[in-house]
Amino acid sequence: MEAAIPTIWPKGVSLGVSLPEVLRRAAQTYGAHTALIADEARWSFTQLKEAVDRAAKGFIALGVRPGDHIAVWAVNVPEYVFAFWAAASVGATVVTVNSSYKTGEAEYVLRQADIHTLVIMESYKDSAFAEMVRSICPELAETDPGASLRVEKLPELRNVVTIGFDMPGCTRWDAMLALGEGVADEALQDRAQRVKPDDVFLIQYTSGTTGFPKGVMLTHNIILGIAKVGCDEMSLTPADRAMVILPVFHVFGLIGALLCYMVSGVTMIFPSPSFSPAKALECINDHRVTTFLAVPMMFYAMLMIPQSMRTDFSSLRIIITGGTNIPPVLAQMVKDRMNNPELTTAYGQTECGGMATYLPSSATLEQLLSTVGWPMAGVECDIVDLFTGESQPDDTDGEIIVRGYNVMPGYYKMPEATAAVLDKDGWLHTGDMGRRRADGAYVLTGRAKDMINRGGENIYPKEVEDLLGEHPDLSGVQVVAVPDPVLGEEVFAWVVADDDDLTEEELRAWALENMSRQKVPKYFRFCEAFPMNASGKVLKYKLRDMAAEALAS
Repeated sequence: MEAAIPTIWPKGVSLGVSLPEVLRRAAQTYGAHTALIADEARWSFTQLKEAVDRAAKGFIALGVRPGDHIAVWAVNVPEYVFAFWAAASVGATVVTVNSSYKTGEAEYVLRQADIHTLVIMESYKDSAFAEMVRSICPELAETDPGASLRVEKLPELRNVVTIGFDMPGCTRWDAMLALGEGVADEALQDRAQRVKPDDVFLIQYTSGTTGFPKGVMLTHNIILGIAKVGCDEMSLTPADRAMVILPVFHVFGLIGALLCYMVSGVTMIFPSPSFSPAKALECINDHRVTTFLAVPMMFYAMLMIPQSMRTDFSSLRIIITGGTNIPPVLAQMVKDRMNNPELTTAYGQTECGGMATYLPSSATLEQLLSTVGWPMAGVECDIVDLFTGESQPDDTDGEIIVRGYNVMPGYYKMPEATAAVLDKDGWLHTGDMGRRRADGAYVLTGRAKDMINRGGENIYPKEVEDLLGEHPDLSGVQVVAVPDPVLGEEVFAWVVADDDDLTEEELRAWALENMSRQKVPKYFRFCEAFPMNASGKVLKYKLRDMAAEALAS
């Protein structure tokens, strides 16, 4: 194992710098220490910065300007890391794209975000990224790489960069790197030095109850500050080896991996492009993993396969969970089977950088199972009455609100939606319900607007209803959450069909073709009408009761 070297970031000190400066300092300090392992390939911190610089020069050669938006539509591959840091180095803004998106969802995000350059993989599993891009951008077939690209549906798009494959009208990743060889070092240095900590660097799309995803804008200072808190709380050092099994297009995985580990000099390991229980266990064995981030369902997946009995977990030191509270039985299983690692958790939303409260590893098991911890350094939380906005005393239910450096400046090009959640005093109104205990720890008690938390993935019924509502044989759709022993909650759809011959299997097959897999309801049930009150409003609570009865029968 490589000798550990001291961290360069004093504990408790806010970074107050931009991402390019963090990358420069990390490469300068950690040097030959391994930064990234993926597909048996290794990059030291020095080599990682060299790879990022080549990609950054490539972006400049493609005409990317400060403030332009670069979308990355891929899974956990090395080029994602290079593109992410390269965009930061040239003063661009990264827009993450969910790998589960179908054509319509991707088109909306790429158009709403004013994408200038799109970086894509060809496909992964059942997601054919290239095919969907061809559908959205038919003009590519008539455009030569490097020529002036104009796309009717995406008016700001000028470049499509492909990772490892050829497609008409696109520039291959390696060809982009070759173009960048003509860009002077001084040009890149000038770009990097002009980036400011308060510049918006990241736009993360989060689904809304209206059915239209909203682009959460996050600055360099926000995401680096959260990464620094994570490093401090987990006591990360270059001696740690971190497995990355969360998708890096989600805020939890992105900040926890691409940023947190860079700040602390941790070796980052991609065991597979997307989560594989077998590959994760193999990674723990082969690389003596000391830490990783996961949602509870991942623990189930790893511990439920025979390979787990042959896995040596003795190197594990600390694990952070998120997305939803870990069930007591699962927490004990992790403790018993994974060498009794420290377990911590956090709570947040994309709108506050994914983190507002944190439960330290010194917390008791009762606090782990019952709470989401205390406000993290530099952040205020409070409980207010949902209707009056008045602060509530301890042990009183209300809405959780958050204020601090971690709160977004707003949604991209959505001032009304921004005003609905950010008040004049800078408080973010989360819409999540909870209470504060006498010990200051926060407890989640529910979620406003019927959001479904499926294994850490936030799913909004209205969005699923709108997507299913496009089926030609359905005249009504209502979606509710039902309990699930593994994922916490699952999606249940009540539908009114115009065609009596429509089957559940046909409906599920259609849904899989037209929406992200995680949004496809696990359960479909047909009904003649929905229960409503006198004013015609659908009674969701009755639908939840009906769903429970249907599953019990």
